[in-house]
Amino acid sequence: MLTDQLRIVLGSSKVFSFKALTFHWNVVGPNFHQYHDFFGDLYKEVDGSIDRLAESIRLLDEMAPTSLSDLIKLSVIKEHYGSATPASMFQELLDDNDAILKALMEAYEAADEEEQEGHSNMLAERMEAHQKHGWKLRSLLK
Repeated sequence: MLTDQLRIVLGSSKVFSFKALTFHWNVVGPNFHQYHDFFGDLYKEVDGSIDRLAESIRLLDEMAPTSLSDLIKLSVIKEHYGSATPASMFQELLDDNDAILKALMEAYEAADEEEQEGHSNMLAERMEAHQKHGWKLRSLLK
């Protein structure tokens, strides 16, 4: 069901954006400024998509999740605890990004099956954004 898949994407996006924000706060090292800006930009882009994802659930006359704990439970990625090196931050976000792309593809397929073209278009835009995030994260790890 499309709404179930959208809830997973929504929860995963919220966990991802918060993780990028905490990496933005806590990154250290000689490339601090570059990495701090990168994580901040990543957070802002993904966080900026969350309202649209929630509203897409409402457009289907369903309720969006109403608590952070619900969003975390729905997420295909896990929260981050503790400190990390910049390289491990990039790798963790790359792995998470791949998981979100998979969830987006499943939601896209559900939208296609249910003939929800507007939702398909929105999900395609999110897939493109996450493909770009993946490219940047992979480039930082080389």
